[in-house]
Amino acid sequence: MRTPGLTLVVGAGISPVVPNVIQHDISDYPNIDVISDTLPFKAESFDSVFCENVIEHVPDPYKLVADITRILKAGGILGINGTNLHFTHGFPSHYFNPTEFGMRRLLDQEFEGEYNFVDPMGSMFTVMNYNMIALEPNARNIIEAMTVKDLLQGMTNRDENLHTLMCSVSDVARRAISTNIYFLGRKV
Repeated sequence: MRTPGLTLVVGAGISPVVPNVIQHDISDYPNIDVISDTLPFKAESFDSVFCENVIEHVPDPYKLVADITRILKAGGILGINGTNLHFTHGFPSHYFNPTEFGMRRLLDQEFEGEYNFVDPMGSMFTVMNYNMIALEPNARNIIEAMTVKDLLQGMTNRDENLHTLMCSVSDVARRAISTNIYFLGRKV
């Protein structure tokens, strides 16, 4: 999709400099045009806005989308994504992993478009790769030598030895690669 006019990249990180593209980030990288933790632009300033792998790092994703809506011209193009089933990264600022339903809740009132999803192989690779990287080297070597069938059977049967190997990660890594977090507490 060709994006005419002025484009904003929110959370650009280290990116190539491109004509007619304003690069925004909270960090001062060499290519960044605007350093801010807000979107300090006039209403309807941009023909297109791209925000890739940023929304999970924003404490208030509804405010981010409202700001993008404000600065994007009517009929403007929005490209936005966020990680769903992914390890915690960008310490300490990784707040939300939006599901399809979360993204639809954020976007469907103001935008029309299509949602695209990583294929199952890509999703499985992400989860398995980061879990393997987190393991202690000895445990990683043993698990890498297993067949997928043996690994799945061991997980199904809650094999104690396999469980010990798969849990041989630091507490920080265990929390970062967790695919679920459960809270139980009391109102204060």
